[in-house]
Formats: sequence, structure tokens, C-alpha cells
Amino acid sequence: MIASQLDHFSIESSSAAMFDLRAHTADNPISERRLAELGITPQTVLLQMQSPNYRAWVWEEKDQIRAFCAADAEHGEVLVLAVLASHEGRGLGRALLQEALRCLQAASPHRPWLMAGQDPQLRSHGLLSPVRLALHRAD
Repeated sequence: MIASQLDHFSIESSSAAMFDLRAHTADNPISERRLAELGITPQTVLLQMQSPNYRAWVWEEKDQIRAFCAADAEHGEVLVLAVLASHEGRGLGRALLQEALRCLQAASPHRPWLMAGQDPQLRSHGLLSPVRLALHRAD
């Protein structure tokens, strides 16, 4: 089930679940410790989630978040798209990305974009090729 946007009651519990899920993706898992080194902490995410420009979608099964996508509507950026390794290959990421793109195209004057790694073998490159999204490669 896709929730179109997290409501304020679920923000804090969803943030913790998102950090846990982010560490358990098959392609590019990032631990909570590494995210903290990058300045991404539960506290900074909670502040960001309270912005009117922040949008987040989750895929839940059995009351557990199995995938999520977050975007910045002001700048047209897909901030993160993460799918639990055990749930990859089922179209969850693509479905969440399509929801994000619909929102960004309606809310932002900027072309939707996502920062991705340089390696063309990353699955993000294949996932993004059929959608209307600018791919910015990290140096």
C-alpha cells in the first residue's frame, strides 16, 4: 500500500523505520552512522519532514515500511528512493518514484532530478532510464 504523504502523527516513527531500511538495501546501503557523518540524522530528517516542501511516500506491508521515497517539491529533487533488499524486483521503487514524479511535476518549476553514483552498473541508472527524470552523477 502506498501512502501519498506521511502525516504528522507518523513522522517520528517513520523516520526511525526509514533509517533502518536505508541500511538494508541491496544496492548502496548506508548505515545510520555513515548518514550521520554526512549530516543526515533522525533530528535533521525530522526537521526536514516538517517543511511544507517535503514529500514522502512509503510502501507498507504488514504495518512495516518496505520501501520509501522522499522529495523536495521546491527544488524538484528526489532526495532518496530506498527498497528493502528482500523486496526488490517487485516494482515498489518504480511505483514510489512515479508518485514522486507526479508530485514534483505538479509542484515544482524545475525538472525532477536525482543524484546518483558514477557507476553505470548501479541499478538506479536502469530504474531511471524510462522515466522523465534528470540524473545528476556524483563526483
